[in-house]
Amino acid sequence: MKLKMNLKYIVSLVCWVMATITIQSQELDTYLKIAIQNSPQVKAAYSTFEAALQRTPQANALPDPMLTASAFGKMMETRLGAQEARFTLMQTFPWFGTLGAKKEVSQQQAEAAFQNYLEVRNEVLLNVKKLYAELYLVDQTVLLEEKNVNVLEQYRSLALNAFENGKGSMADVLRVDITINKAKTNLALLQSRIAPMKAGFNAMLNRSIKEEVVISSMLPLKPLQERRYDENLFSNNPRMSALQRQLASLEAQQQVVQKEGLPVVGLGVDYSILSKYDTMTMANNGQDAVMPMLSISLPIFRSKYKAKQKEVTFQVESKIHEQEALANSLMATYHMASFEEEQAHKLIALYNKQIQIAQQNLQLLLSAYSNSTEEFNEVLAVQQELLTYQIELISQLKIAFVSQATIEFLLFDNTSENTDEN
Repeated sequence: MKLKMNLKYIVSLVCWVMATITIQSQELDTYLKIAIQNSPQVKAAYSTFEAALQRTPQANALPDPMLTASAFGKMMETRLGAQEARFTLMQTFPWFGTLGAKKEVSQQQAEAAFQNYLEVRNEVLLNVKKLYAELYLVDQTVLLEEKNVNVLEQYRSLALNAFENGKGSMADVLRVDITINKAKTNLALLQSRIAPMKAGFNAMLNRSIKEEVVISSMLPLKPLQERRYDENLFSNNPRMSALQRQLASLEAQQQVVQKEGLPVVGLGVDYSILSKYDTMTMANNGQDAVMPMLSISLPIFRSKYKAKQKEVTFQVESKIHEQEALANSLMATYHMASFEEEQAHKLIALYNKQIQIAQQNLQLLLSAYSNSTEEFNEVLAVQQELLTYQIELISQLKIAFVSQATIEFLLFDNTSENTDEN
């Protein structure tokens, strides 16, 4: 029977913990969705991407045909009649493959713009998570300080009773008063930080700074995972993908420059309206004249084309170096975030143990003090030590959460984001 009761208790506890984590995750996810929907940076980046998409039909289009119309004030005489008007229609065609290369350039540029949009979006999400974690740290520290003040007030009553019963000294009471004053000051300073931090959080969400911000009692922290290190680690990173798209765009641009150095062909027709000679009866008298036309550009001034080719070549080299520098920067940040996450998890385990030991020690000291066998300053020292461990614990929880968020930002683990976008 007792085993069944224990099992029921364990199952209930696990269900409560899972429900608590789910609610906390939902609260944070709500703020992330609001940030994505309201952020002007995200909207601007998405509009830039939409604008880039409109360049593809422009790049893939032929030049507009040219229509020329001429009317003669004084008739120009021809063998078949006097010219009254002349119309010329001409359409030029770039060299084979030029439009396709330009289309490829614009498509790669649009893809790069989309990756830049993802980068801005992910950066907004990361900043929201970081500030939310800071709010969590301050909020939980306030709760600990409030609890600490209440405990110290109880200790003061305990010390005062001991003094009145001749089992303690007034110095113990004064020592508690000093500790209480320090704790209340720390509490007031912490409480004064909450309002501006919440205002900044609301501003980040691009909503009224007076909106209520609900902070969970726990951060949605994931278990520590084994990290991998290889050259394809950042293949999904938007900044890296954007550089790859830009490089592909420049490689296509090299083809465009090469094609632009080839002739441009023009096809057209010339149509002349002729008036009929009344005094002549020749064949085709007054028949309008139609003449096909062909034009070819002669790109003989090669210096500008060579300069364009060199320009694009240097741009390609620049992007390659940017990719290398970015890969080094991402790897360094990734290693540091992984180290901080692993260290934070180790310290979380340590502080949990230290808190348990400090609580047990505190109970023993209080019992000994009640029996006048222990100095009261030892009780206060262990109480403050316990508070320090508790604050360090939530600080490490915040560091672990921010480290995980940073790693997800670097790797762009899209499965970890549950944000909907418009």
